[in-house]
Amino acid sequence: MKNTLSLCLLVRNESANVGKAIESFEGYVDEVVVVDTGSDDDTREVALSHGARVLEFPWRDDFAAVRNFLFSHARCDWIFHLDADETLLPGSGEEIRGLVGRPEVQGAYVLRQDLFSADDPSQFTEMLQLRLFRSGELPQQVGRCHPHFEPPLEDVARSSGRQVVLSNVRLRHTGYVAELKPTKLERSARLLELELQDRPGQFYYQVELAMTLLQLGSDRATAALHQACVSLRPHLAAPTAPSHQAALLFEILLQIQDHNLPGGWSKDQVRELSARWFPNSAPLAWHRASYEFREGRFESARATLEHLKAMADNESYDKTTSFHPSILGPELHLNLGVCYARLGKLNEAIACFERLRNTQFADFAEQNLAAIRDLQRQFESEA
Repeated sequence: MKNTLSLCLLVRNESANVGKAIESFEGYVDEVVVVDTGSDDDTREVALSHGARVLEFPWRDDFAAVRNFLFSHARCDWIFHLDADETLLPGSGEEIRGLVGRPEVQGAYVLRQDLFSADDPSQFTEMLQLRLFRSGELPQQVGRCHPHFEPPLEDVARSSGRQVVLSNVRLRHTGYVAELKPTKLERSARLLELELQDRPGQFYYQVELAMTLLQLGSDRATAALHQACVSLRPHLAAPTAPSHQAALLFEILLQIQDHNLPGGWSKDQVRELSARWFPNSAPLAWHRASYEFREGRFESARATLEHLKAMADNESYDKTTSFHPSILGPELHLNLGVCYARLGKLNEAIACFERLRNTQFADFAEQNLAAIRDLQRQFESEA
């Protein structure tokens, strides 16, 4: 018996994207369900022209409510949840059809490629996202902003003798930069504050609120950051992190000025905790190395950057969060070369700088290479 699949999208003013999103799944889904929350462009007409069933749901500052409405109107055995600024990459459709035919699977995580420049599709990082799941007995989602299933889908899977699996299905996401626009950040801050009013004390949302207010330059950011640190403090002696969201909190703490750190916190404490709890976090390794370099700890910075380079080479970095891909590219080799130069390891520095000749750092690399060779000639003449 064939397992049917619904493609589900939540949209608003996505006329430029929704058609491409639906087209990328052509031939792999049995229906397309689109819920519009109040578009004033021709999003609905574009979706209809691509064979979608379009429903309307008035926006009420609650993404979970819209998603629950959307999923409840799927008529098929399985649901694939897609954002309008995402497309399915070639080769992934066949794997989706294979997954929905596996009786032991309750749901699947996919890899979303977050593009940071529309002009260069090769520059991206990948992030795991739960997007494919059975529609039967589906738990409700909760959370006005960044909603999630409650209970978690993994718990539902265990109770049914099934599992939630990792897959090689890949999406391409082009809307990351747009998500950082002030209007979207202001909306996120409002939803996060409402969520914390509804259910106070949620560490995940405390950290998200602090980050969002910092990005907005709000004078409320300091209080939000301090509240998140207060919530984390009882867990500092634990061998593992109480929440993956602590990684984002540590990113913030490693970047702010020392005098803005909450009481009782130090950069060295954050550095040690971040390395212990999140050894494979690429952005945390980057920020630790930056802090170590600023402090003149060049050997520590070198070791941290070499660890980051190894994660980049074998793609072993944590894929539960997104980050800018530049920290795994030429900028990594530039900073590593500077560390080696500061340590007097000139041959290693030369190897790093020579890798930058066809990059945006080529001029800086050539200047460093010339300076190193002058030093080498000077040493040889003095020997």
